[in-house]
Amino acid sequence: MTTVWEAAPAAISTLKDLGYTNVCFVGGVACSLYGNPRTPHDLDILILDASIDQESLKRRVCDQNSSFFLVPSKKIGATYKVLWYRKPRYSYSRSYYSSYDSYSYTSTTDTSGAIK
Repeated sequence: MTTVWEAAPAAISTLKDLGYTNVCFVGGVACSLYGNPRTPHDLDILILDASIDQESLKRRVCDQNSSFFLVPSKKIGATYKVLWYRKPRYSYSRSYYSSYDSYSYTSTTDTSGAIK
């Protein structure tokens, strides 16, 4: 399962790549950074210099970084989508070349980790 702490750097990096530099964490992540022992389960980000609406911004994040994707809200009557993050996972397989061991990996994905 992807943790908020794995999604946070990817989100900030992607937003910076899109030109958003006035970005900060709010909510549970911000409280955790200040020592609150509660474990956050989502990532709330405040973007101070965004000139477009939230839905357009979420689509731009997905277009910029394929680790992000949108899913419809589960809230009845909601028209917005929720931004999620999937991090690459690697599985290792062992193969032998003469007397040496060699390891190779193949990429799979983990589709968990909501970002608001």
